[in-house]
Amino acid sequence: MKSQPVRNLSNQEKPGPIVRIPLLCWDIAHPQLGKYQELASDLSSFARLAADLNWQWMPELRHPLNDGQTVVVTDRSSRVVWVSRGFSRLTGYQAGEMLGKTPALLQGPLTNTATRAFVRQRLARCESVTATIQNYRKDRTPYWCRITIDPLFNKLAECTHFMAVEEELPKHAR
Repeated sequence: MKSQPVRNLSNQEKPGPIVRIPLLCWDIAHPQLGKYQELASDLSSFARLAADLNWQWMPELRHPLNDGQTVVVTDRSSRVVWVSRGFSRLTGYQAGEMLGKTPALLQGPLTNTATRAFVRQRLARCESVTATIQNYRKDRTPYWCRITIDPLFNKLAECTHFMAVEEELPKHAR
């Protein structure tokens, strides 16, 4: 890009190069725009869910979602009530296919039963848990992920839901 000398418009301005940036089309062509729109949509729909369910505090989602992690919210019976948009990219399941189902749908023959039992025990006591587990995509290809599940409480301090943040692990990190 060529720079052009700046004409002095006043005595206070110093001459320097002009860098031309096509600002009118930045919002259309910027490679991160879709990611930002998806993040904003997820944050907005999650905030509505939190308000509808009368949660005591609003969990921080900006960092997990911005880092490419997915988020799943289940009720106490482990039925999915909300998934982030990145969930579909990771698993192949659309949100509508998961709503009302349990995350057990993501498990398969090589999912460790001891890990599953450990997670269930912690959730039964409404305790946070982090585990590494092998899940399966919709096409049944396996992937390893680290999940962190936190209980969500309503304003009466009752555990009503769980929020799972899931991050796919690269092959060398398993």
